[in-house]
Amino acid sequence: MRRTAARSMLLVCLATGLLACERQRAVPGAAAHAERPLNLLLVSFDTTRPDTLGAYGNADGHTPTIDAVAADGTVFENTVAPMGATFPSHATMLTGLNPRQHGVRANHDRLSDDHATLAERLGDAGYETAAFVSFGSMLSRGGFAQGFDALSDEATGQSTGRIRDGGEVTDLAVEWLGRERDHPFFLWLHYFEAHAPYRLTPYARNELRGYTGPLAEGADVKLFYSLGKKTPWTPDERRAVKVLYDGEVRELDRLIARVLNALEENGLADDTIVVLTADHGQMLGENDAVGHGLSLDESVLRVPLIVRHPRLENAPDRIRTRVGLVDLAPTVVDLLGLAPVEGTDGRSLAPALAGRPLDDRLYFAEMNEPLWDKDPTEIRRRDVAVYEGHTKAVSDRRGTRAFDLANDPGARAPLPKPKRSRRVLELEELARAYHSTSAAHSGRVNDPDVADELRALGYLE
Repeated sequence: MRRTAARSMLLVCLATGLLACERQRAVPGAAAHAERPLNLLLVSFDTTRPDTLGAYGNADGHTPTIDAVAADGTVFENTVAPMGATFPSHATMLTGLNPRQHGVRANHDRLSDDHATLAERLGDAGYETAAFVSFGSMLSRGGFAQGFDALSDEATGQSTGRIRDGGEVTDLAVEWLGRERDHPFFLWLHYFEAHAPYRLTPYARNELRGYTGPLAEGADVKLFYSLGKKTPWTPDERRAVKVLYDGEVRELDRLIARVLNALEENGLADDTIVVLTADHGQMLGENDAVGHGLSLDESVLRVPLIVRHPRLENAPDRIRTRVGLVDLAPTVVDLLGLAPVEGTDGRSLAPALAGRPLDDRLYFAEMNEPLWDKDPTEIRRRDVAVYEGHTKAVSDRRGTRAFDLANDPGARAPLPKPKRSRRVLELEELARAYHSTSAAHSGRVNDPDVADELRALGYLE
């Protein structure tokens, strides 16, 4: 099923120097020989739940392209996002730091130039870099443009006020991949398809035939967030919102197919590591709620992570040990044979991709609710989740609770006190204490245009 290679290292040595050769050999499980340095394609799906993908058990056939990548790569079954918000989660992906370290704790924050990003690290190693994103403000005002040579949105410091259609993102990617280049590349693509608003896609139109409720023509942001509030939940509405969501995920899969075809057509597929993931998930009726930004629900914090490495021999099909998006930057740097990322909160998962066991470790997630009605730079409420193995401990305004995710994957039934082990109680205390120590603060954007932009996306009422 998996590609293997027995190629000479000579061209790599000539292109990147002896040190790079030694690093390439050191990557755990890498094939002994390779002609060219490896490229990196990172695709982040906004608001995408694992349970809508075939690779994670969905039998409805929504994602044949993503599932094919998974079949030729490794699926991490239990991956934790650091927050249910786009800016903080992507900041973690690109730095290997938790939000309390990189300081991006809301979508109005800016990633400081003091934090080295994955693009900067790879750029320093001779990579061409490009970022084409749907949520343009990540680049224009969010600080994520640093280190990228080519951008979909200029870093102006201001909101773009625009969400780019995934087709436009794909057009930019296909054109860029077709260019002549003398260096390896890092391409980051971000797609907003699974985020509200939800269109009436061809799939949804077919599935909703005969349905005449409020979601019959799709769901704009206001309508979506009214579900369970102004618009009562009924079985028909529950099904309709899921159909709309699945339709968008199907469109996303179709767009990914175009990108992967471009890799093949340009002779790049055999030299490119492909990483598919999401910044967070989406509640679609869990606890009668929708959305993601103000929740630590498993439907929000559990995300897909799929890695396809063209030169790893005998990589496992699936890895069940819990990992986090905080591991992404250290992992890909390791897989590319570059110097380790120092001082991060994450760890390299390259040993696991080589078939070695991973130890359980702590992962943190947080929810921060800004005091928008008075001062958006202040936080009204902070909730924290701590994960270790199959245990999840939560500290919020209701107190502390713990869950056994092995037997309760949705974290719906807190463990009763008699069943809380000493370690579970320690995790609860860690969750309580998470915000009591010093933490970084990013450059906050206190601008009416930013508030208007976030309101249009459903983050503010």
